[in-house]
Amino acid sequence: DELLAILAALESHSGHPFALAIQAAAARESLATPMVSALRSLTGFGIRGVLAGKTVSAGNAALMAQSDVCITPEVQAAARKLEQEGCNLIYLSMDDRLAGMFAIADTIRPEAPQAVRALKHMGVQDILMLTGDGASAAGKVAAETGIAKVHAGLLPEEKLQIIESYTRQNRGIAMVGDGVNDAPALARATIGVAMGGAGTDVALETADVVLLGNDLRRLVFAIRTGRETRKVVYQNIWIAGLVIIVLMAAALTGNTGIGTAVVFHEGSTLLVVANALRLLTLKEPAVPL
Repeated sequence: DELLAILAALESHSGHPFALAIQAAAARESLATPMVSALRSLTGFGIRGVLAGKTVSAGNAALMAQSDVCITPEVQAAARKLEQEGCNLIYLSMDDRLAGMFAIADTIRPEAPQAVRALKHMGVQDILMLTGDGASAAGKVAAETGIAKVHAGLLPEEKLQIIESYTRQNRGIAMVGDGVNDAPALARATIGVAMGGAGTDVALETADVVLLGNDLRRLVFAIRTGRETRKVVYQNIWIAGLVIIVLMAAALTGNTGIGTAVVFHEGSTLLVVANALRLLTLKEPAVPL
């Protein structure tokens, strides 16, 4: 309980899903969280602060290695077992000595498998998972959602490198994310999409598109809306262009007057506006089961 209270205090100002899970666990146990000062976020590694004169750190194994925290073979064996079960691990150290280890299991969004199937049905070629979580946990989530390509254990700059590898091939890529670690990749992607309900401020500011709410099926609807909008734009260009060509030919051959030309020209304007208004009838598509 004491270690959980300390960890909750460290994570008290974070909106990361792991942090929220830790705070919820401490609240369920009615634990009083101590006062931690000098909080510092270590992007891609964890968080650090000062408690009663002691430096306390919480994060992944890489953070412990940076701080020369010794992880005994017994703890390593327990960690491997938990990771094989699909858990993510948070180590807690005090003054560079390991104090405890917490296991957190991801639960996928209920609509995530449907959203992935819908994207495939729409012809999206490659769907990748880019995550800082361990390979076992990432693999479990990928299997449950139907994602074949997984890149796990990534730092923010490594996510960015993968995005850049696609953009260098002149391939359009959309990045969907909600955290601080996703911000560089969101900025570099062809289209950055942030989850509005759970997104951090930096992710929301960086993204090109913000999905209101946390339903991943909104991404499917956004892509469909974009495609339909492009079709309407092309249709309107053809309509306007054909009307102008016909009117110019009629005017040059003396087969129309100014009044008729104005009627047809303004009529075409109303036609393209009416065609564009059809987009208002779009409804969220039924997602394949």
